[in-house]
Order: sequence, then C-alpha cells, then structure tokens
Amino acid sequence: MGGFLEQRRTKNMLYTAIWLLSSAGFAAFGITYLHVPKFYRLAKDGMSIEGWVVAKEPLNHQTVRYSYVIGTQTNHGAGNAGNGNPPFDQLNIGDPVRVSFNPNSPSESYLGDPTSELSSLTRGVILIALFPTVVVFAYSIQRRKKR
Repeated sequence: MGGFLEQRRTKNMLYTAIWLLSSAGFAAFGITYLHVPKFYRLAKDGMSIEGWVVAKEPLNHQTVRYSYVIGTQTNHGAGNAGNGNPPFDQLNIGDPVRVSFNPNSPSESYLGDPTSELSSLTRGVILIALFPTVVVFAYSIQRRKKR
C-alpha cells in the first residue's frame, strides 16, 4: 500500500511540475508575442509628445500613421486612434495627436497613452498562461467521465 501511495505522489508531483512549467512557458510566449516589455517601458518611462497624422488607412484595421520629432530626428509610427486621441473618423491628415515614446529609444513609440494597452496585454498574457490549466481541467473531466 505504501508503494502505491508513494508512486501516486511522485506521479502527481510530476504532473504538477509539467503544469507549472507549461504555464510559465505559455506566459513567456504571451509576453514575447504581445510585446509586453515595450509597452511596460513606454508606460513606465515613456514621455508624451505631440505628433501629427500623416496617413489614415481605413481598410487596414483603421490604422493611423503618424510622425513626431525628437531633437532633429523625425520618427514615424502606426497605431490605432483613441487612447487619449480622437476616434479614427474624427482625425484628419495633419491633425495633432498624442504620441508616447521611449526616451532611451526614441523610435519606439505608441499612439496615445500606453497604460491602457499594457493593461489589455497583461490580461491577454494571463489568459494565454491559463491555457494549460484549461487543458488539464478538460482532460481530468474527460477521464472521470470514462470511468
């Protein structure tokens, strides 16, 4: 009997380790894929500057292309309206927009306030990290139904 319990405990520890490692792996994938470090830097250390709309692409997910100047360098970016800027339909080429940029890497920017985007991406990473939990839960329910 003791051998059975020890064997089961070892098996459970192995499953727990696999679950934790896969959750951590999925979280790392989510952080990388969703560019969370960029938005963390922009939210934490970013500076706000006035840029201007240079193009609107209504058929490309309503993308707004913008430019902004740091010193003598003109930088360009693309993003979506809102987040402290007017909605897409209210923006025109040449209109001023709020741009957040990384002072340590001025070409790294975001159209608007990056804190709301960071919050959204963080929720996305949490959902991605929960994927192994959902799989394990579904698998355990399926196994119990077969018994």
